[in-house]
Amino acid sequence: MRSTPLILMTKILLLGLGRWGANHLRNLNNLPIELYVAEVGDKQLEPARKLGIPAKCLTTNYKDFIGKVDGVVVVTPAQSHFPLCREFLEAGKDVFVEKPLTLANEESKQLEPARKLNIPAARLTTNYKDFAGKVDCAVIVTPAQTHFSLCKEFLEAGKDVFVEKPLTLANEESKQLAELALCSRMQMEAVLDPTLRYPRDMAVG
Repeated sequence: MRSTPLILMTKILLLGLGRWGANHLRNLNNLPIELYVAEVGDKQLEPARKLGIPAKCLTTNYKDFIGKVDGVVVVTPAQSHFPLCREFLEAGKDVFVEKPLTLANEESKQLEPARKLNIPAARLTTNYKDFAGKVDCAVIVTPAQTHFSLCKEFLEAGKDVFVEKPLTLANEESKQLAELALCSRMQMEAVLDPTLRYPRDMAVG
């Protein structure tokens, strides 16, 4: 008898459920990951409960989950970004942080480059096409004039896309991407702008 292969899901911790945290909560909950959520108080965790996040994946002390997760999404007050990013990076975790990265240039410099954080060389490239066929999702934080072509390329390749605003520089280009995302049943979101969200199985708007 052939055994069923064990599929290990990426474990992501979301820190913060404020205005932008709520947006990230909805989007992360739609991805094929194991989601953990931390907030400063039990009451603030209610949005996560309403989405069905298990109690074992909720906490008021984020340190409970540092050793369990693969990465963290930091959506907390800006003054907390530096210590939180440093703590998770030093723990060997991948980090996504809402801007600003820190409140001081010197703090940003102290957050070491990826090559010094033990990220394997095989996961670093100067040509994104090297990874286009290997990843499930692309986070695009490039100059705005490249957004349309990059989003189009990844959507056509069947990848979910998160893009820093503006989505595109022209309304017609944005409409083309929206139609493409809906036709291919992929998810596309303009990060930091909840009005530009094209999730799977939902109409635009």
